[in-house]
Amino acid sequence: MTYEEAVKVLKTIKDFYPDKFQLTENTIAMLVPEIEKMEYVPVMKRLTAYVWENPFPPRLVDIASYPEEVEDQLEEERKWAQEAAAVSMETKRKFEEAMKNLMRKVTQDVYK
Repeated sequence: MTYEEAVKVLKTIKDFYPDKFQLTENTIAMLVPEIEKMEYVPVMKRLTAYVWENPFPPRLVDIASYPEEVEDQLEEERKWAQEAAAVSMETKRKFEEAMKNLMRKVTQDVYK
């Protein structure tokens, strides 16, 4: 999406939620870089559907539509998070201790 399209998304949100969404230079500077990674037409479709059902402005996640490769990456990250959640605390503790020991060894080797 272009910069102009991203700003149009934000202006549309402002139009639908004039008392609840402040569109400032800071808001634009913070949100536009992330919105530019998305696809314009699907975002606007999601925004249209969103405003019909919600009295409050959307979060980016509510209207986000990334190109397929980004969606694939996000899905992979979700799977990793699920796998990590299934690991026992004892295994996590052992891993953390092993990493600390490795870092100590590497640090000692560097400063010899």
